[in-house]
Amino acid sequence: MQNPTTFTLKIHLLDEQKLPHPSLLILAGRLVRNQEEIVDEAITDEAGTCELSITLTDAQIRKGEVFVKILDKNQKLIRREFIHLRKRDTNPKVEIQLPGSTVNPNTGEEPNPDFSLFIEMLTESGYPVPNTTIEAWDYANTGDDDLLGAAITDGEGRCEIGFNRTDIQEKDELKPDVYFKVFEGENLIFDSKETVIYWRLNIPKLDVVLRIPDPIEIPVPAIPVLPVKTGYSLASLSELKVGDKHLYQ
Repeated sequence: MQNPTTFTLKIHLLDEQKLPHPSLLILAGRLVRNQEEIVDEAITDEAGTCELSITLTDAQIRKGEVFVKILDKNQKLIRREFIHLRKRDTNPKVEIQLPGSTVNPNTGEEPNPDFSLFIEMLTESGYPVPNTTIEAWDYANTGDDDLLGAAITDGEGRCEIGFNRTDIQEKDELKPDVYFKVFEGENLIFDSKETVIYWRLNIPKLDVVLRIPDPIEIPVPAIPVLPVKTGYSLASLSELKVGDKHLYQ
């Protein structure tokens, strides 16, 4: 039996102008039976770097079940990124590019995004859907859609996603075509691409209500009560059959 391998991930977060993303919380984890297991966390320094350790079996390395989550200072999810590791490289350098610097390195202030989406996630019956990940995507005619941002709903099924015009993939079009994906853990449970797309969005602040189908309740089948002829004794009931099945009354 081979021993597990420990990796030290050297994370470097940069924006499109190669400016660092400091003060962001990074979580390292792995998938275990399709459930997320967080094993280490760190906060990026002024250079946008940090180190995380994770131990994997050979099977986990082959399946590529390693991910990092990037959260802002308000614990909102910015990005989830899967990482493919090689056993021979136990100290990999992982550079992740994020849109728009979250914090101004000179003032320490967080700029207001060009677009803010205030999202409420409900079932069709009107119940809130908490603790689910919502991703906002920019639809591209080329089919190579771009992730604009992500957040996790609170106890009332609400969250906020902000992004900037510089995040839009098609640079010649400053009005994004926004749709949403909803995840429960790693499972995609809703995709609005076929039903709800905000075409050429040009409103800086937008309230969005997303509705997903109600959870499916599997009814418990009732046990039929079959009539039994009078006149049978208790002993003879055990021998009463229909086909190959006994009747129990």
